[in-house]
Amino acid sequence: MSFEELTSAAQRELSYVVADVVKAQEARFVQFYNEAQAITTRFHMLELLPGLGKKTMWAILEERKRGKFTSFEDMAKRVPSVKHPEKLIAKRIETELSDPAQKYHLFVAR
Repeated sequence: MSFEELTSAAQRELSYVVADVVKAQEARFVQFYNEAQAITTRFHMLELLPGLGKKTMWAILEERKRGKFTSFEDMAKRVPSVKHPEKLIAKRIETELSDPAQKYHLFVAR
C-alpha cells in the first residue's frame, strides 16, 4: 500500500506510528548509525537523514571510531549536535514512505 492510498487520518498518524516503531527497535536503528557507509566518494548515508549535514556526519564518524554507540541516549551524549537521533531516523522513514521520487532508500523497500 502506498502513502497516497492511506486515508488522510492514517497519513496524519503515520509520524506517531513510525516514532513508536523506531523506539521499539532501537538496537536496529543504533546499528545503522554504527554501520552507515559512504554511498559515493562524496556522499554518505548519514547525509540522507533530514537536518544532518557534513559537520555532524563527521562528528558521528569520529565518535564511532572511539567505540560503537549502544543506544540513542549514548549517541546524544557523545555527539552533542545530535539531540534526538531517533527523530532523524523517524523523519527519514516518513520521507521514504511519502515521497516516491526518493532516489535512495535506507529503511523502506520499494
